[in-house]
Amino acid sequence: KRRFLVYSEMIRRTGEQRRSHQNSLAPWGAGMTMEKFMHQQVTLIGAKTSGSKLSSSKETQIVTRTEANLNCKEVRSLIQQDFRETAVWLGAQEGEEEKLCLICAERCLASRFDSHAQQLRMTMTDAAGNHADLRVNYRKETKEFIEQLEHIGKLMLEKPETPYVWLCSTRFEGGELVFFPIEVFNFIEPPPPKPFHLPPQYTAKENAKAPLILELFDEITEYMGELVQCGIQSAQDGSGRRLAKKAEQCGMEGLSGLITELGTQAEGFRHSMHSGTAAALTALMQLQRYLSIGRRKSAVITALNSMQSKL
Repeated sequence: KRRFLVYSEMIRRTGEQRRSHQNSLAPWGAGMTMEKFMHQQVTLIGAKTSGSKLSSSKETQIVTRTEANLNCKEVRSLIQQDFRETAVWLGAQEGEEEKLCLICAERCLASRFDSHAQQLRMTMTDAAGNHADLRVNYRKETKEFIEQLEHIGKLMLEKPETPYVWLCSTRFEGGELVFFPIEVFNFIEPPPPKPFHLPPQYTAKENAKAPLILELFDEITEYMGELVQCGIQSAQDGSGRRLAKKAEQCGMEGLSGLITELGTQAEGFRHSMHSGTAAALTALMQLQRYLSIGRRKSAVITALNSMQSKL
């Protein structure tokens, strides 16, 4: 499966940093500046990666190099045109690495600068009528980029028929799917939109409880934090039972059982000097794993509900 690899020198910069960066030499013995190298398409052998980061290792060699053509079949195949597809894709990603994607919105509904949050927000809609924001926080080094985006926002409002493809970092924020633009292209021709069908787990009626479940996850996380910070011996007898009952009422019997097991192990420490740590730590890790997976699914569901009801 194709994925984005990031070489840190290729991240967009502004002002003096960008001018200095443009004059620096490209990696892998390319024999040119980064400014020229950014317009090249290369094939590497011996490439080394760490997660999504591409190393500048001297062992890596360039075997072919041509002028880059981003308006090609390979790039167009990566474009996501339904925000629901992006939300489901993001929910399946693990780790703390930057989540990069190519998106193409149907049109821009609003472009405004939020003076309170010091943030540019461009509300986009996809072909299926879903809404999501592109956001950029204002800083001295992003001032020029924000001015460019404000101009693009005006053009999109005036000429909605012109397609723009965005390279974005994306994440769930405040129950919404949010895009943080890195670059925008007006010459890549997106393919015709294809119907996207949500997986069954995201169409179930009980998904309406997602916001309540996220609140429950926060309570459980706080409970676990107290156990770690204050020691398992300090666990309150009723805390685990209350949370386990609440999980059961939400139809999450598996979660209820994990909380009960952790509570049982914690109470064992309070009443016995011979209790071992292995069982308690195992219960703690299993519960943490459940919360990690559950949060991702609940974040997807909450974002799906938000993008369909926004505006």
